[in-house]
Amino acid sequence: MMRKTLLLLAALGIAWGATARQTLEEATDSIRQIYARAQAGNPADQNEVGGWYYRGRHVPQNFQTAAQYWAKAAQSGNALAIGNMALCYQTGNGVSAPDSLRATMLYLRSIREGNTALFDVQKRAAREGNVFSAALVAQCYADGIGTAKNLDSAIEYYTIAAEKGSVLSQRRLGLALFNRRQNERAFEWFERAADAGDVNSVFMVGRMYLQGRGTARNASRGVDFLLRAAREGHANAMLMLADCYIDGDGVTRNPSQGIDWLRRAAGKGLAKADWQLAKCEMNGTGTPVNYALATYYFSQAIPQNYSGTFTRLITDTIADSPYVKYLRGRKAYSRHDFDQAMELFKEVERTNRAEGQLMQGVILANSNYSRHNLDKGIKLIRKAAESDPQAMYVLASLHEQGRGVDQNMPRTVELYTASANAGYGPAMCALADMYFEGRGVDQDYTLAVKYYTEARDSGQLTPSAAHRLADCYQHGWGGLQPDADEAKALNEADFSSHIDTLMQLI
Repeated sequence: MMRKTLLLLAALGIAWGATARQTLEEATDSIRQIYARAQAGNPADQNEVGGWYYRGRHVPQNFQTAAQYWAKAAQSGNALAIGNMALCYQTGNGVSAPDSLRATMLYLRSIREGNTALFDVQKRAAREGNVFSAALVAQCYADGIGTAKNLDSAIEYYTIAAEKGSVLSQRRLGLALFNRRQNERAFEWFERAADAGDVNSVFMVGRMYLQGRGTARNASRGVDFLLRAAREGHANAMLMLADCYIDGDGVTRNPSQGIDWLRRAAGKGLAKADWQLAKCEMNGTGTPVNYALATYYFSQAIPQNYSGTFTRLITDTIADSPYVKYLRGRKAYSRHDFDQAMELFKEVERTNRAEGQLMQGVILANSNYSRHNLDKGIKLIRKAAESDPQAMYVLASLHEQGRGVDQNMPRTVELYTASANAGYGPAMCALADMYFEGRGVDQDYTLAVKYYTEARDSGQLTPSAAHRLADCYQHGWGGLQPDADEAKALNEADFSSHIDTLMQLI
């Protein structure tokens, strides 16, 4: 261990020698000049002085001060200092606690920035059986950091770490073998990592049982593992599990349960889930046909490399369908071409779609329409609201505002609730806002959090709703544990709609 430490310190540019008793006052002019340049902000000298404090050379040993100097130099891009900060996080010296993940990322960055000596040191340590070093070297070979990409060498070093119990290396070894089509060995390592609780490996075991790769196909066993992973928030497990429920593979067929898992996967930002969910909403697979939700989920998938797929779908497969006419009607409406929109929505209505009724009502209620007729518009919206969640939402909004109908807050809540329970995200957010503000209802943060969370989990959280849910996490409202990190993530995430992008493809 001492030999490894010496080698590592040398690679990191930390002088290892005697003279802890020598003070700066007793040091040579050159030593004092290094210290002065460090104080003036020179990164190389900051790294050097950090090494003094780490070792107790020229100055009293102080890991925290060492870390402070190295952090400053690292911010300037000094590769040696970046590696030194990695050492701090690996050992816990000078920082609040050891953090192997952060240490790994910093070591990789240091090597990537040109500290190739560090790679050689870690490689020697790995050959001597050091688990951390073996995992690090394997990743370098896998990603081509500080060396040429070499999957064989990555497998060799992952194996060293995996056999000594590194769960992360067991999973990465499994993936490397899986990509090499060495499925039996891959399955064995995924099983070991899954037994240790690695959720990604739990998913892979479930997937391989379903596909019969590396083991005999056992769909029900596969579903068991997928359920484990999905319940821990694994998006791809949710997606695959949805297919199982929709198709009845390994589980009793239950398309509505499949849709529920698709919505959860979409809530994790998985584009494929958005795409599949959009088609289900369009066709009524496992859920009532809902053109508004289909449009929303298509729009969320499009920025994630699905624009070409969407264009082919509406031009080749469903070109003359009621849904495409609905989309064209919405595009015409957005351009204020109300006459064309009315004709298209009448065609949609003729196919017994309430969406056509709703949109005709919206156009008639629009004061800019040449044949504006508010009473007739409201009548059509009411009729559509008997079955359509979007129409329920629109009618609720009118009751909330007292526009064309009596202002009626109990009726507003009733309609928003019905729409939300039918899976319509804007209604979830609107209802949550009412409980958050105490507008028309008693203020109830618990109910606000409930509906905000449902909108988020189905991938339909709006930007304003995201900020309010962030406030709930920040302050611990609604039964939530205060969580500043979750609040920050919600405030920084992009929850904007991409309907305009979709409409450009129509």
